Amino acid sequence: AGTVVLTVNVREGRRLGGHLSARLGGTGGTVAGPEMVPLGAWLAQASDQLCFSDEWQPAAHQMYRFAASQRWEHSIGQCEEEGYFPDAGQAARLACEADTLRDEWSNELTPGEASVDFERFMPWRAHYGQSLDRADLADGNRAARRVLKAAPAGSSHMRYRHLCTPGFSEVASG
Repeated sequence: AGTVVLTVNVREGRRLGGHLSARLGGTGGTVAGPEMVPLGAWLAQASDQLCFSDEWQPAAHQMYRFAASQRWEHSIGQCEEEGYFPDAGQAARLACEADTLRDEWSNELTPGEASVDFERFMPWRAHYGQSLDRADLADGNRAARRVLKAAPAGSSHMRYRHLCTPGFSEVASG
Protein backbone atom coordinates (compact mmCIF):
# COMPACT_ATOMS: atom_id res chain seq x y z
CA ALA A 1 0.00 0.00 0.00
CA GLY A 2 1.34 3.38 -0.93
CA THR A 3 -0.67 5.40 1.57
CA VAL A 4 -1.84 4.65 5.09
CA VAL A 5 -4.38 6.91 6.77
CA LEU A 6 -4.23 6.74 10.56
CA THR A 7 -7.54 7.43 12.24
CA VAL A 8 -8.47 8.09 15.85
CA ASN A 9 -10.85 5.12 15.80
CA VAL A 10 -12.66 2.69 13.48
CA ARG A 11 -15.71 4.95 13.17
CA GLU A 12 -13.56 7.81 11.88
CA GLY A 13 -11.94 5.46 9.35
CA ARG A 14 -15.34 4.37 8.03
CA ARG A 15 -16.47 7.99 7.78
CA LEU A 16 -13.36 8.98 5.82
CA GLY A 17 -13.71 5.91 3.60
CA GLY A 18 -17.32 6.84 2.86
CA HIS A 19 -16.34 10.40 1.90
CA LEU A 20 -13.58 9.13 -0.37
CA SER A 21 -15.91 6.60 -2.00
CA ALA A 22 -18.56 9.27 -2.57
CA ARG A 23 -16.03 11.60 -4.22
CA LEU A 24 -14.73 8.87 -6.50
CA GLY A 25 -18.13 7.30 -7.18
CA GLY A 26 -18.96 9.38 -10.23
CA THR A 27 -15.74 8.58 -12.11
CA GLY A 28 -16.95 5.17 -13.27
CA GLY A 29 -13.54 3.53 -12.78
CA THR A 30 -11.76 1.59 -10.13
CA VAL A 31 -9.22 3.31 -7.94
CA ALA A 32 -7.02 1.80 -5.25
CA GLY A 33 -7.75 3.67 -2.05
CA PRO A 34 -5.53 4.17 0.95
CA GLU A 35 -5.44 1.72 3.82
CA MET A 36 -7.44 3.14 6.77
CA VAL A 37 -6.07 1.99 10.12
CA PRO A 38 -6.92 3.11 13.68
CA LEU A 39 -3.84 4.40 15.51
CA GLY A 40 -3.85 1.57 18.08
CA ALA A 41 -3.92 -1.10 15.37
CA TRP A 42 -1.17 0.67 13.43
CA LEU A 43 1.05 0.84 16.53
CA ALA A 44 0.52 -2.90 17.06
CA GLN A 45 1.45 -3.60 13.40
CA ALA A 46 4.51 -1.38 13.65
CA SER A 47 5.56 -3.11 16.86
CA ASP A 48 5.24 -6.50 15.18
CA GLN A 49 7.35 -5.28 12.26
CA LEU A 50 10.14 -4.25 14.65
CA CYS A 51 10.67 -7.97 15.34
CA PHE A 52 12.82 -7.87 12.20
CA SER A 53 15.12 -5.22 13.65
CA ASP A 54 18.14 -6.27 15.71
CA GLU A 55 18.11 -3.06 17.74
CA TRP A 56 14.40 -2.90 18.66
CA GLN A 57 13.52 -6.46 19.68
CA PRO A 58 10.22 -6.72 21.58
CA ALA A 59 9.63 -8.39 24.92
CA ALA A 60 9.03 -12.14 24.81
CA HIS A 61 5.37 -11.74 25.74
CA GLN A 62 2.77 -9.05 25.04
CA MET A 63 0.17 -8.47 27.77
CA TYR A 64 -3.35 -7.41 27.04
CA ARG A 65 -5.27 -4.86 29.09
CA PHE A 66 -6.58 -7.32 31.69
CA ALA A 67 -3.14 -8.78 32.43
CA ALA A 68 -1.61 -5.29 32.55
CA SER A 69 -4.28 -4.20 35.04
CA GLN A 70 -3.51 -7.24 37.20
CA ARG A 71 0.22 -6.42 37.08
CA TRP A 72 -0.51 -2.79 38.03
CA GLU A 73 -2.62 -3.98 40.95
CA HIS A 74 0.25 -6.18 42.13
CA SER A 75 2.75 -3.30 41.83
CA ILE A 76 0.49 -0.94 43.77
CA GLY A 77 0.04 -3.62 46.44
CA GLN A 78 3.82 -3.95 46.76
CA CYS A 79 4.27 -0.19 47.17
CA GLU A 80 1.37 0.56 49.53
CA GLU A 81 0.26 -0.60 52.95
CA GLU A 82 -2.25 -3.44 53.11
CA GLY A 83 -5.77 -2.05 52.84
CA TYR A 84 -4.70 1.44 51.76
CA PHE A 85 -7.08 1.31 48.78
CA PRO A 86 -10.60 0.01 49.26
CA ASP A 87 -10.70 -0.71 45.50
CA ALA A 88 -7.22 -1.66 44.31
CA GLY A 89 -8.63 -2.67 40.90
CA GLN A 90 -9.86 0.86 40.29
CA ALA A 91 -6.49 2.27 41.36
CA ALA A 92 -4.79 -0.13 38.92
CA ARG A 93 -7.03 0.94 36.03
CA LEU A 94 -6.35 4.61 36.77
CA ALA A 95 -2.60 3.96 37.08
CA CYS A 96 -2.63 2.19 33.71
CA GLU A 97 -4.41 5.16 32.15
CA ALA A 98 -2.03 7.63 33.83
CA ASP A 99 0.95 5.67 32.51
CA THR A 100 -0.42 5.90 28.97
CA LEU A 101 -1.11 9.64 29.30
CA ARG A 102 2.33 10.24 30.77
CA ASP A 103 3.94 8.64 27.72
CA GLU A 104 1.58 10.23 25.18
CA TRP A 105 2.27 13.72 26.41
CA SER A 106 5.91 13.09 27.47
CA ASN A 107 5.82 16.10 29.73
CA GLU A 108 8.35 16.85 32.45
CA LEU A 109 7.46 18.48 35.74
CA THR A 110 9.74 20.93 37.47
CA PRO A 111 10.28 20.54 41.22
CA GLY A 112 7.24 21.81 43.09
CA GLU A 113 4.78 21.14 40.24
CA ALA A 114 4.08 17.52 41.15
CA SER A 115 0.94 16.74 43.12
CA VAL A 116 0.79 14.29 46.01
CA ASP A 117 -0.99 11.83 43.71
CA PHE A 118 1.76 12.12 41.10
CA GLU A 119 4.46 11.57 43.73
CA ARG A 120 2.59 8.45 44.89
CA PHE A 121 2.17 7.21 41.30
CA MET A 122 5.84 7.35 40.31
CA PRO A 123 7.04 4.50 42.63
CA TRP A 124 4.15 2.36 41.33
CA ARG A 125 5.25 3.07 37.78
CA ALA A 126 8.87 2.23 38.57
CA HIS A 127 7.87 -1.05 40.26
CA TYR A 128 5.56 -1.92 37.35
CA GLY A 129 8.29 -1.27 34.78
CA GLN A 130 10.83 -3.32 36.74
CA SER A 131 8.40 -6.21 37.08
CA LEU A 132 7.80 -6.18 33.31
CA ASP A 133 11.53 -6.11 32.63
CA ARG A 134 12.19 -9.03 34.99
CA ALA A 135 9.48 -11.15 33.33
CA ASP A 136 10.32 -10.00 29.76
CA LEU A 137 6.79 -8.63 29.30
CA ALA A 138 5.38 -5.62 27.50
CA ASP A 139 2.01 -3.94 27.54
CA GLY A 140 0.46 -1.89 24.75
CA ASN A 141 1.96 1.28 26.16
CA ARG A 142 5.52 -0.07 26.16
CA ALA A 143 5.09 -1.49 22.65
CA ALA A 144 3.91 1.92 21.41
CA ARG A 145 6.82 3.63 23.18
CA ARG A 146 9.24 1.28 21.40
CA VAL A 147 7.69 2.13 18.00
CA LEU A 148 7.87 5.86 18.68
CA LYS A 149 11.54 5.59 19.65
CA ALA A 150 12.40 3.41 16.65
CA ALA A 151 10.65 5.55 14.02
CA PRO A 152 13.04 8.55 14.15
CA ALA A 153 15.97 6.11 14.02
CA GLY A 154 14.67 4.84 10.66
CA SER A 155 14.09 1.33 11.98
CA SER A 156 10.60 0.95 10.57
CA HIS A 157 9.87 -1.97 8.29
CA MET A 158 6.40 -0.73 7.43
CA ARG A 159 5.14 -1.03 3.86
CA TYR A 160 3.89 2.47 3.01
CA ARG A 161 5.25 5.57 1.33
CA HIS A 162 2.85 8.13 2.79
CA LEU A 163 1.36 8.35 6.27
CA CYS A 164 -1.65 10.66 6.79
CA THR A 165 -3.02 11.59 10.21
CA PRO A 166 -6.35 13.42 9.79
CA GLY A 167 -8.30 14.14 12.96
CA PHE A 168 -5.26 14.39 15.21
CA SER A 169 -4.99 17.89 16.61
CA GLU A 170 -2.12 17.37 19.05
CA VAL A 171 1.29 15.88 18.43
CA ALA A 172 3.62 15.52 21.40
CA SER A 173 7.27 16.30 20.80
CA GLY A 174 10.11 14.25 22.16
